[in-house]
Amino acid sequence: MHRLVFHSHAADGERVRRSAEQILIADIVMRHRGNIDGVYFAIRAAEEQGKTWDRAMSDYAAAAHAYYTTPLGLLIRRDLFNEEAQFISPLANRLLAAVEHGARTEPRPPA
Repeated sequence: MHRLVFHSHAADGERVRRSAEQILIADIVMRHRGNIDGVYFAIRAAEEQGKTWDRAMSDYAAAAHAYYTTPLGLLIRRDLFNEEAQFISPLANRLLAAVEHGARTEPRPPA
């Protein structure tokens, strides 16, 4: 899914691969509680609902990509991988910097 999304953005292929791997690992940790077989069973469940294996894999990849490239997904990946977290979009780094800056400021008292 990363290749499909980022192929025309002149992104470094190695960085795209690492980011995609981190998305899959994050999904295994968060959704399947570390059980790698959960990915297989999720794809098989979609297949049992009438999807082809390729379509089920594509849908799974699209869902994981969509979730882990949202602001919450970016935070989860940053927390899981710390300095090793790979983000392709410059927007991701700006968003995470803004969140980090916001976390350092004092909360406003209720109005």
